[in-house]
Amino acid sequence: VRFQLSQPWAPFLSDISVFANSILPKDFGGKSESAFFANPIGTGPFVLKSFEKGAGVVLARNKNYWQPGKPYLDGVSFSYIPEDNQRVAQLKGGEVEGISAVPPAMVSGLKTDPSVVLKEFGSWAVDLLLFNESVPQYKDRHVRRAINHAINIPLLAKVTTFGTAEPGNSFFPPSLQYYKKVPTLGHDLATAKAELARSAYPHGFSTSILVRSGNTHDVDAATVVQSELEPLNIDVSIRSLDDTAYTKAFTSFNYEAMINFAVNDISDPAEMASFQVDVENGGSHSFWTYYDDSTAIALVREAEAELDSARRAALYAQIQAIVAQDAPYIALDYPPNIYAWLPTLHGFAVNPGGAYRLDDVWLS
Repeated sequence: VRFQLSQPWAPFLSDISVFANSILPKDFGGKSESAFFANPIGTGPFVLKSFEKGAGVVLARNKNYWQPGKPYLDGVSFSYIPEDNQRVAQLKGGEVEGISAVPPAMVSGLKTDPSVVLKEFGSWAVDLLLFNESVPQYKDRHVRRAINHAINIPLLAKVTTFGTAEPGNSFFPPSLQYYKKVPTLGHDLATAKAELARSAYPHGFSTSILVRSGNTHDVDAATVVQSELEPLNIDVSIRSLDDTAYTKAFTSFNYEAMINFAVNDISDPAEMASFQVDVENGGSHSFWTYYDDSTAIALVREAEAELDSARRAALYAQIQAIVAQDAPYIALDYPPNIYAWLPTLHGFAVNPGGAYRLDDVWLS
């Protein structure tokens, strides 16, 4: 197979290997696109049996799967359980075989619980405090920098992740290729006050932080930030919404600041750099912040087309340094992928992008 590209594209192999790039029937098997995706079929180990939006998905074994004898399971059922405590309770009660996003506060207890298996997998993820720059206060670079200086990142990471995550530095996680530990705006209240004094809001202001209800990490992080900003006379309220309303709010820029997370889906950092820095081409208006730095954008696009690894490393180091000083968002911590399952489940593993295959999974 030969691919003819319109320009040099360094992340090409990573792009085409991402889980979302599935092999589909030509012309959707003669159906319309909407009709096909209402009942899709591909080359994976399972086929869709049923889907209820916001509730769950049921898969059945693909009898025509290309690997003989696989998958081992007859089917898989996914249930959507947004509340942290409820997920853990259903696992311990045997209602589900496994859960994702184990809340950090419960990790130590589950590690010593013989009725479950807990594992922390490596991750290309970062938890962030993001600022909506369509809000005048957050368009002001001095305000963002003041907030960054006011927050004790190592302490926040320790308190909110119970030691399961490293404190944030770059918006690239350390596990990602071309991560660079760059000089950041360290915790210093005097510097924070001086930075705010240089802004258009030297006496502070009122604002809100958007979080996902039921997500203990996000609520805890927002609570820490709320406390840390009091000395700057920045009065923070916490706005808690369910997942659906939360996503609708931030993707329509109906927020001021928010706690969210980013995950690089591929092994190449071009995705995360573009998504969070390239306001025009990244597909998210710089992670719904409207952050717009022409120098950083030019570097992102140059790195995408650069095939020399050393030169790419230098370009991404510059990008990370610019973002760290501009503080359009603040890297709070680098969370692992924390999963737990019953001892009767075997062969389960998660890649750093948070994806997993179930063709090797079996139950005893």
